[in-house]
Amino acid sequence: MQEYDREKHLRDLEYFKENQNELCKKYKGLVLLLQNAAVVNAFNSLREASDKGKEMFGYGNYSIQPCVEGEPAYSMDCYSRRIKF
Repeated sequence: MQEYDREKHLRDLEYFKENQNELCKKYKGLVLLLQNAAVVNAFNSLREASDKGKEMFGYGNYSIQPCVEGEPAYSMDCYSRRIKF
């Protein structure tokens, strides 16, 4: 099993953030399959993108990114009554 490469995924994320406006013009509302800071393909669902990424590159060797506008595309808020930050 290949070791997780955090830097590789961070490069994919930075690529998305730097090109978000252009990508949203072309792929808005789709789920992007990214590898090596490039779009491999776009899919209608997270499941489709994940299945194709696993098939093409193996687990952990690709990134999946929802193609929506703004910061919500790459951030999330988590709430829990049990965990306090």
